[in-house]
Amino acid sequence: MNPVELYRGYAPAPVYSELGDNLIKVYFNQESATVTVPAMEEDQKDEKKTEYTAWHVDVAPEYRKIISGIVRSKYSQDDVEAILCNHAEGRGDEEEYNAFVAWREEARNVATKVLEELAKVVK
Repeated sequence: MNPVELYRGYAPAPVYSELGDNLIKVYFNQESATVTVPAMEEDQKDEKKTEYTAWHVDVAPEYRKIISGIVRSKYSQDDVEAILCNHAEGRGDEEEYNAFVAWREEARNVATKVLEELAKVVK
């Protein structure tokens, strides 16, 4: 599986960021939660803030590479082969197969969004 890192901050993660050398950092699987930030000074009060988290992978800015990077962040090649072969043979776990298909669909959606954003930069 590809290495995946976690973004954490008080602003939403960008769709992507440039890394140079024909690589981009693609952010996906973003979530948010309200957290309490402790006061740093005695005369201040604790503050409620929205904290954002997102996974990210470093890939070439190409549709297939983005999809592959996201899929490989969760499933190894062995996992993919086992899920697909077991499903084709009718002996696989249907929930596992559906989760894999849903993850690939999410990867395609993220790749499309990234390429749309990149097209805005090129114009």
